Amino acid sequence: MDRDAGAENNERVSPIRRKFLILLLTLACQAVHAGDWTICVDSNDWGVYTYPDHDGSLQTLVRSAAEQLGSEVHYVAYPWRRCELMAEKGEVDGLLAVPWTALSRNRFVFPMREARADTAEAVAVVDLVFLQRAGGKASWDGQTLHGLTGRVAHVQGYAELGGALDALGIPTSDDYKSDMLDVRALLSGRINLIATYADSADLLMTMPDLSGRLARVGPPFARLAYYVAFGKDVYGARRSEIDALWREIAGKRHGSGYSGTGAR
Repeated sequence: MDRDAGAENNERVSPIRRKFLILLLTLACQAVHAGDWTICVDSNDWGVYTYPDHDGSLQTLVRSAAEQLGSEVHYVAYPWRRCELMAEKGEVDGLLAVPWTALSRNRFVFPMREARADTAEAVAVVDLVFLQRAGGKASWDGQTLHGLTGRVAHVQGYAELGGALDALGIPTSDDYKSDMLDVRALLSGRINLIATYADSADLLMTMPDLSGRLARVGPPFARLAYYVAFGKDVYGARRSEIDALWREIAGKRHGSGYSGTGAR
């Protein structure tokens, strides 16, 4: 009689125990993945640095740093302005890659040193350069730009390019969504100069269908540091993890074995 009563009690308790075990398993799975990161990248190819469908040089660097710390990175790709909004709202953890500007420093969290973003913990420091058609007459001596017709074009949404040109008093336009569209406009004669990243320029000039059709103009006109930056709420919740990730990125980027494009 007691055994039968115990069996009945076990049958009544089993569903509760099953739910409890499922809850424990769910919590355990969450704990395993607690250190993972969701990082937003531009849905357009960004030079050699990031791609929406495979890892560019900066994605590889951040992924390697995270794996060294025992976590994983999951990249998602959206138009850049949407990436920024998602990071602000906490819908993604962070962004790759963000320059330190008057606007971005108020929206996101960067690795800091003496009240400024710490370039030692940047994912890359890149040069900005001018491109023109091969045989073009424009020139840049590091101080003055000659031969510009109209405005210098740069990729839409990359405000830091426009900001660097504005600081030099050079008129700009951002009518096109990618370097390739800028190049098509350049080759068709709609514009006569574009501004882009040095590694992107090198990549464009080596493409078979563009070989011999483009030329760099003078020295770089600016240098910018780029970071994996995080939303403020995410940083508040995961500060020690993020600080460790930035340190690991710095260690890998400055290590003797690192050869990632754009990292100086």
